[in-house]
Amino acid sequence: MAYKIHRTISSAVATILLLTAIVGFPFKRANALTFVTDFDPVGIYAGINTVAMSSFDVTPYGISAGQRNTVISSIMTELRNDYLNIVAPASIASGMQLAINFVEGTIGDGGATANGDTDYYYMAVGKANDASQPLGEAFTLLLSVGSVLGDVYTDEIFSSVFNGLGTPGDLSQITHVINGTLAHEVAHPLGLDHCAVAGSVTPNGLNPIMPTGAIDLPNAARLVDREFATSCVNGGTTQNSVQTLATNVGLEDSPEIPEPASILLLGIGLAGVRLMRRRAA
Repeated sequence: MAYKIHRTISSAVATILLLTAIVGFPFKRANALTFVTDFDPVGIYAGINTVAMSSFDVTPYGISAGQRNTVISSIMTELRNDYLNIVAPASIASGMQLAINFVEGTIGDGGATANGDTDYYYMAVGKANDASQPLGEAFTLLLSVGSVLGDVYTDEIFSSVFNGLGTPGDLSQITHVINGTLAHEVAHPLGLDHCAVAGSVTPNGLNPIMPTGAIDLPNAARLVDREFATSCVNGGTTQNSVQTLATNVGLEDSPEIPEPASILLLGIGLAGVRLMRRRAA
């Protein structure tokens, strides 16, 4: 079977190269960069697709329409995990994470779902309705705020990858086969290029996110978890995907997770407050 590929798009109207040429080290960002993912796209997005997309249909994957929100939630959770739970101390110090946020929303909502972040962009995830399309495609630069930066074609992913390889109804496989392409396409406007599986190094030994079938990524590898590489090669150029993301996106403090002892003390404190209130009453 011929591999469908990911397509990247350069544009003369792109005005922002996400600080790649300006900042040479990870910086602490004041506000998160937000990607709004629309699973019900209805349009033709300039410079990307030429046939109107439509809503992500889960039923070919062996999932009932009533479980669609469960699938979408799983994809969004995995997307956040790929970007926010990177363990690579040489590039992202302990207690820090990429200053990026992912939410579900509607293209053209004016940032209403961007949690107040003013630096927001859209990704479309749905049916291409065009068999000539790749699995996904994206611009290689950030455009103006509020632009659609890329598409993920769930019908092409089904017909070219999942059908015949995946297990119908398997939530894990469905999540990974779609999120792998989504995480890959989001990474292009953030400065990442394609690279090979061969010779790559990743934090947990998983296959990297940025290879394509046209290089050396087998379709079966799309059904399982992948991660950003600390080293991968394409055309003689070595790319540290994690470092590039840290440099271009910037960093922010990771949310603090209370230690068990802290939770216990908080509980004791709240119990004391209740007791005092009861006594006062």
